[in-house]
Amino acid sequence: MIRRGAMLALALAAGLGLGVALIRWAGAEAVGEALVRLGWPGFFAVCLLQAVVVATRAAALRVQFGQAAFTACLGARLVREGAQNVLWMVPGLGVVAGIRALTLMPGMRAGPVRAAACTFIDMLVESTTLMLCALLSLLLVLGVVESGQGGLWLAAFAAAALPLVALAGLGRHAGARRLVGKLVRKGARAFGQGIGRDLTDATAALTADRRRMLRAGAIHLGGWVLGAGQIWLAARTMGVELSLPAALALNSLVVAVTGLLFVVPWGAGVQEGSFVLVGGLFGVDPATALVLSLVQRARDLALGVPGVGVWAVLEMRRRNRAADEAQVVAS
Repeated sequence: MIRRGAMLALALAAGLGLGVALIRWAGAEAVGEALVRLGWPGFFAVCLLQAVVVATRAAALRVQFGQAAFTACLGARLVREGAQNVLWMVPGLGVVAGIRALTLMPGMRAGPVRAAACTFIDMLVESTTLMLCALLSLLLVLGVVESGQGGLWLAAFAAAALPLVALAGLGRHAGARRLVGKLVRKGARAFGQGIGRDLTDATAALTADRRRMLRAGAIHLGGWVLGAGQIWLAARTMGVELSLPAALALNSLVVAVTGLLFVVPWGAGVQEGSFVLVGGLFGVDPATALVLSLVQRARDLALGVPGVGVWAVLEMRRRNRAADEAQVVAS
């Protein structure tokens, strides 16, 4: 455990060092000027769009459950993203918290097996649509390729295509599905929820409904477009001309690269470096690219703290109910 903690601390320190180095390279004064150009109105607009994105993702999660209260799915999605963005020091906590919230939310009658299966399928569909968005947006902006950038563009295509290939391979491999189920069960048991041995069967039943998968995929595609709209809006507010397809490619590739390098806590430095590298393909200067990354981090914290608060309230209500039931039994 000490060794794992030391590795995480080392990865975090390296990421933070990279972030500081990037700011020094881009120029702290230039980064500050870009922040001033964005201003509080621009930041609030980005947060508002992100709130709509979270609601869209909640709608996609509701598709997996079928009959479920949208408000319950929205609360569970807030908890998942809040734990992931605020309590980042515990890898995978966001997923476990999301599963936990689904079993505790008023209006949800989901056992731990169904909650875990729906969460897993939702993650799979969300990741697949992300890579599709990256490939599609890259095709739409091929006209901006300049001489000498061929290697970077090949790397960008690889970053978008390889995860799709990996997901397709894992989806067909029974051993990989069992491993994912085992990991989810172990994580959920840490919070007192026994997932059971039939998680793989529940997941397979959900994936068999192709129409449901397509509906959820279409909703997630809309969510990624809205996410790109945040980058487009922030860049335009700072005076940078960036097309919506370019913003979609930038957002998709940054999320993909940060996800691949998940070993770095909170993606420290990785997200900033990705914004600078990929943003350069579309003419975004380093200072603006760094501000786009910092704005996303501030946005995640602004919306993540309420999500953690919702989780705390759910756990408190569960403990109070358990205490009341224990008193009734004792009496």
